[in-house]
Amino acid sequence: MRLICKSRRRSEIGGHKAAAIASLLKKVDIYLVSSLSASFVNRIGLRPARSVEEALAMAFQKIGSEAKVLVAPHGRVVRLFA
Repeated sequence: MRLICKSRRRSEIGGHKAAAIASLLKKVDIYLVSSLSASFVNRIGLRPARSVEEALAMAFQKIGSEAKVLVAPHGRVVRLFA
């Protein structure tokens, strides 16, 4: 599964969410559409994308056309079970 998040505003996450995301990253790739620099996004373990379309293309290219993809337009308020 790939998680694609699009963020338009600045937000901070607490330790519990950071731990949950770290655990999730062991199972899935998370593509982030954001104004954050690509180097920063990579450093926090996510995959940067300039648009949702680019993120989808990257996910499908990596996994194939049968990939299961979740697009979360408000990723910071989504509860995931992977």
